[in-house]
Amino acid sequence: GVRITRIATSPSTACVVNGSKSSTEACDDGDTNDSNGCSNSCTVLPGWTCIPSDSSVPTSKSHCQKCTRTLDPALNPSIFGFATQLFGNGDTWDDVDTCAGNQLTQYSCDAQNLSTPKAPITCTHGCENGACKAAPPPCVVNGIKSSTEACDDGDTGLS
Repeated sequence: GVRITRIATSPSTACVVNGSKSSTEACDDGDTNDSNGCSNSCTVLPGWTCIPSDSSVPTSKSHCQKCTRTLDPALNPSIFGFATQLFGNGDTWDDVDTCAGNQLTQYSCDAQNLSTPKAPITCTHGCENGACKAAPPPCVVNGIKSSTEACDDGDTGLS
């Protein structure tokens, strides 16, 4: 007799880099640059987020971005820092920590890899250059005026 062998095949999951994301592709930015968030095998690179460039069309060209917090990754209010967004096309955008009066606004990276402002913090001793000012050192009455003292005549006023 005739022997028939069946070979199971799975649907194609090939990546076609054409700028139109298919259901089998994690991303498709339309180019073969393997370092801009979307690899040439249509996978999202570690640390990047890729979303459709047109949110109403899930199969539109992918827009990839990566966000990093610099100088102050722990969001310490007394240290200036900033969040940098790197886009797949090579553009960058920096959101720097800013002061408005005694209010400090810091920027961090959210789950979508976007630079996002945190709720403002009130700085007790004022805000300057994107960070809360430190408390002034105590006055030392020694007859030597320091830069943080209004005056120092050495008189403790105790006698």
